Order: sequence, then structure tokens, then C-alpha cells
Amino acid sequence: MRKLAVPYQERLGINNIQIINSSGAEAQQDVFHIHFHIVPRKMGDGQDVQWTIHPEWRKELTDMLEKLK
Repeated sequence: MRKLAVPYQERLGINNIQIINSSGAEAQQDVFHIHFHIVPRKMGDGQDVQWTIHPEWRKELTDMLEKLK
């Protein structure tokens, strides 16, 4: 990701970016090929992306991470 972030900083003066990818319809993907959204960010920009934490998923996620090792 650094290869993406450095040109934004050095050439455009944008110090904060958010890189977003969704994969699959249930992940809100609407263009079905790999692509990323590179979003310049600054305080107060109105882009309020927040993830809901579901504590009940913790065991399932831990098990999945273990399988990925």
C-alpha cells in the first residue's frame, strides 16, 4: 500500500488516504472485478466510515485466523 500512498503524498500533498476494497455482493461490491477506492481523507471531511464490532463473532474470527496460519 505504500506504493499507492507515497505518490499521493509527494505529488499531490495528500497525507491521509483510505484504501477500500469490497469483494462480493454481500460485501457491497457492485463492480464484479478487483478494484480499490483510494479516498483522500482529512478531519471533518464527512466521510464517516465506521465498522460495527460484533463481539459474538470473536470466536469465529479467531478460529478463521488460526486456519489461515
